[in-house]
Amino acid sequence: TVNASNVASYTVTGTCTNGDGNVSYTISSPSGGTDVTGSAACSGTWSTGAISLAGLNDDAAITFDASQTDSNANTTNATTLTALKDTAAPVVAINAVSTVNASNVASYTVTGTCTNGDGNVSYTISSPSGGTDVTGSAACSGTWSTGAISLAGLNDDAAITFNANQTDSAANLTNATTLTATKDIVQPSITSVTTAASGSYINGNTISFTVNFDDTVTITAGTRINLTVGVTTFYANCNATTATSTTCDYLVGAEVDADGITTNSPFEENTGSITDANGNSLSSLVFTPPDTSLVIINSSTAPAFEWQESGTPITTYDYGDPNANVTVTFTIKNIGTAPTTTALSARIASNGGGTFSLITDNCSGIIVAINGTCTVSIQYKDKNPAGLKTGIAEVSDTGATTVNLNLQGTR
Repeated sequence: TVNASNVASYTVTGTCTNGDGNVSYTISSPSGGTDVTGSAACSGTWSTGAISLAGLNDDAAITFDASQTDSNANTTNATTLTALKDTAAPVVAINAVSTVNASNVASYTVTGTCTNGDGNVSYTISSPSGGTDVTGSAACSGTWSTGAISLAGLNDDAAITFNANQTDSAANLTNATTLTATKDIVQPSITSVTTAASGSYINGNTISFTVNFDDTVTITAGTRINLTVGVTTFYANCNATTATSTTCDYLVGAEVDADGITTNSPFEENTGSITDANGNSLSSLVFTPPDTSLVIINSSTAPAFEWQESGTPITTYDYGDPNANVTVTFTIKNIGTAPTTTALSARIASNGGGTFSLITDNCSGIIVAINGTCTVSIQYKDKNPAGLKTGIAEVSDTGATTVNLNLQGTR
């Protein structure tokens, strides 16, 4: 057969009578083109050497003729032989390949296009990182497909290679352009779930949870954490993001849970999803719930405060006329029916023209239990002009009434 691989360097050989002259040959195509002719020396055998048949049109019956004439003009024609000439190589290609991940590794499909009638398509899928190559043959009908195959035997790699070729009946071989894709079947996992500090929360408060992962993941809207508040199920809805963690918020309503809410595993993807960059979903939705037994929900309770000086409740404190700067430490007591939250704040609301300042604050941002206390130190500055100076210190928390301490001093 004359094909694309030998058409430019084709050799015809035969036998002949030694001493009876050269062998003349003619190679032609019924479909036209330029005949190939020549003369070959005879030494009992003969050969055209490497000749080009590119000028002959492709045909199923290229003819090969040869003759030998001796010195007495006796001519003998060899039996004509024919062979197929087909130098048109198949056209084969691989369609775009997708990432190999945990969800498709056991049932992966490769497809492509090919030349119908030119034989099956052979394919090889391999990993530069090793493993067992995946090979096979797919029928061609203008398109080809591996069907569902397993790539589990290939080691993970950023450039899994996909090769395919097609060989026609004339042995013309075409290799498709090699494609590559990532193989990553390592699934991300939840490493921890944390929540806000213990305390009392009321209608309108938000309790936030943080879900941490061991890889960067993309979280779509709809995922959530299941909570039991009292005997009712509520949810902390998670923010959509691409990161190694996400925040999930529970907005407190009129529900009540005096002995602490319960955080429930597993995590719920619900209408959302969580996947890594290569499309791998979480290996498990199970997590270790944080201790939320001291996260109290009670819409009818709240912290309340009183100011004290030396253990005595006060609403006004008079520094007198000390003729010097004076700092006094005051106690703030939670006399309400719930602990404070971390939103607790103590501050100087009115400083009397710079006369009063908060020197030490041991209250803001901490949780003060029912009947618990914390302290602040407030300085009076003995400064001009002369006369009575007044100011206001205040303490407040989410859901609690702000309580003021009136301050005064004289120069």
